[in-house]
Amino acid sequence: MIAFAAATVSMTVLLAGCAGSAATPQNSIATEAYKATYSDAPAGDCPANATDPAIAALRTVKPRTPLPADFQPVAALRCTNAYRTDGAGKTCRVNEVQRAGGDLSELISQLRRPDEVKVANTAVGCAAVGQIVPVFGLVDARGTVIRPRFPLGVCGLIQPQVQAAVNALAWKSETTGETKVTTNLSGLTSS
Repeated sequence: MIAFAAATVSMTVLLAGCAGSAATPQNSIATEAYKATYSDAPAGDCPANATDPAIAALRTVKPRTPLPADFQPVAALRCTNAYRTDGAGKTCRVNEVQRAGGDLSELISQLRRPDEVKVANTAVGCAAVGQIVPVFGLVDARGTVIRPRFPLGVCGLIQPQVQAAVNALAWKSETTGETKVTTNLSGLTSS
């Protein structure tokens, strides 16, 4: 199973992690705005052969939507991808839709956390990293799909406890799709 944290990507010359991202006091004052340094994976990461209407909606809804106070999800969805090479040396990209249901209360609680802010007159060392987040959504009983906004740490990455809540869900594979990958001078491309 591909975990949410596994989608964190350390760029070739970048380091992973965020030093000094401890919990901040409740009455802290932001001395500067931090922009998210994570990127949302493209909706094309959801397999084209997925027949679930929620996946079709997931491909079209805007990411980073704040959760409405009255939104009550009954399932979480994510589209993940990984590369595999068979014995003949053929490399394929495997896209997978995963679904998790049951008790989502801990996840919802974590998604409603505020962003951490830098405390006035303190130094925070943040590593230069990028983070790619899988296509992730929540579905309510009416079939409404939201791609929620993730609370950020002081360094602009998704808070670890939010990632842990996503990873803790009982994910089950729903649909898998595969595309052949060829290598060229600019890197990996799908064909």
